[in-house]
Amino acid sequence: PVEQLPAHLAKAVLEGARSICAEAHIPLAGGHSIDSKEPIFGLSVNG
Repeated sequence: PVEQLPAHLAKAVLEGARSICAEAHIPLAGGHSIDSKEPIFGLSVNG
């Protein structure tokens, strides 16, 4: 929820995912955003 989730918290979640992916030599690219009642985060594998 955009009005409830502080931007710094969303940034921390994304930075954590980026850091773990970098350790595994996995590029993190793309994405999308939606406004929902609850926070949603996930990753997918293509290829």
